[in-house]
Amino acid sequence: MAAAVVVADHISVDDHLVEPPDTWVTRVASKFVDEAPRVERVAEDHDGWIFQGSVEPLFPTAQRRLDGKTTEKNTFDEMRPGCYDPVARLEDMDADHMVAGLCFPTMPGFSGTKFSTCSDKELGLACIQAYNNFLLEEWAAAAPGRYIPLVLIPLWDMALAVAEIERTVPMGAKAVSFTEDPYRQGFPSLHDTTQYWDPLFACVQEAQLPLCMHMGGSSTILSHREDRPWFTKHAMCYMNSELSLADWLTADQFARFPDLKICISEGGIGWIPHLLEHLDGMVRLYPEWSGATVKELPSTYFKRNVYGCFIDDPIGTRLLDVLGVDNVMAETDYPHGDSTWPHSHERLMSQIAHLTPEDQRKVARGNAERVFRFIPTEILVG
Repeated sequence: MAAAVVVADHISVDDHLVEPPDTWVTRVASKFVDEAPRVERVAEDHDGWIFQGSVEPLFPTAQRRLDGKTTEKNTFDEMRPGCYDPVARLEDMDADHMVAGLCFPTMPGFSGTKFSTCSDKELGLACIQAYNNFLLEEWAAAAPGRYIPLVLIPLWDMALAVAEIERTVPMGAKAVSFTEDPYRQGFPSLHDTTQYWDPLFACVQEAQLPLCMHMGGSSTILSHREDRPWFTKHAMCYMNSELSLADWLTADQFARFPDLKICISEGGIGWIPHLLEHLDGMVRLYPEWSGATVKELPSTYFKRNVYGCFIDDPIGTRLLDVLGVDNVMAETDYPHGDSTWPHSHERLMSQIAHLTPEDQRKVARGNAERVFRFIPTEILVG
């Protein structure tokens, strides 16, 4: 018999914010103001970000209008305030029984790609720091206990990355956004023999900050060909996360940094049991090839170091007895078009109704509280 639904609210470990127009121009040093990202009306029906000669949409995927419906083009005048206003967002969170949320950035790219790959590194660092200041001092500070602060780092310099983490942790940082595939962005891969990323991994391990890798955070969505229908590419986005996780589980980071935690954001979870079974099989079959980096079975690393995150995954939630309830967390993905807001809590609970009340709470919010070391401010729910 299915367990009674007892969890009244949930934590979303993957939402998004649209940065207000003044996010950078009011926070960078005067010498960077003219080059900093700014918003302009680029067409009659939508605004855009102007940065280094390019025009970027306010949101790379559908966002919310005032009426709550989604659209690919928008202006700040027509956008739902919850997209860019942390106080207005609370009403939308409450409507969906979301007690707390972690927001990825929009304009910079999910892992800050636009700033880490821009030609002027001094400008890039100034923009990363300005974003983190906005997130910590304005967005999260607007509602203490409701937002889990996720900060950006400069990917091109590990000394600077460590310094930025050390700067933001006292300000309240709880997680770091990291690219799912640094190699595709021109940085060393996880298998790099120079151990380029070690200072970062050592730093976040000591600070107990998980690395959050959002699908598409490498600025590339894998696609088998370009003449396929657009929804085919969208449906296969999880492949980015699958290849990323395969890299992590077959590199040696988890052997050398046993307390390092990573979150696979917006990748779903239904594919993970198959990947773990397949990788374990390869390690057993070819120990002479894998033993140099894989000291334990990939499934062992997963149980200890990895957290899968899902928005809507009926198959994955049916496999939780295989995957484990301690390694998954819920997402709402507000205000993206594939979010089930304002019914995501209802949808979540229907998919985990077969779990015990204790395990329901783990998936809905308990794991997130533990992984991010974050206790939300309770809300009254209807």
